[in-house]
Amino acid sequence: MIAIFIAPFYIALNIYLFWRIKGWVQAYFPKLKGKKGWIVPIVLYAFLASALVIAFFLPQGRFKRGMKLVGITGWVFCFI
Repeated sequence: MIAIFIAPFYIALNIYLFWRIKGWVQAYFPKLKGKKGWIVPIVLYAFLASALVIAFFLPQGRFKRGMKLVGITGWVFCFI
């Protein structure tokens, strides 16, 4: 139940982190300053960031466990 109340903060944190990561990457890779170069990274980050929230609402099973693992791996990938 508390996850429903925490989810907006989690989403806001992910948006802020992506904004910071995007600024850092653009500073070092000038070719990614255009909007077309960010389509794939945005979709990938959105999937990884939302995997934990999606997994919370799924019924018990393999798919839920897989989504949890994808979400945790996404966070580890983000901070490495």
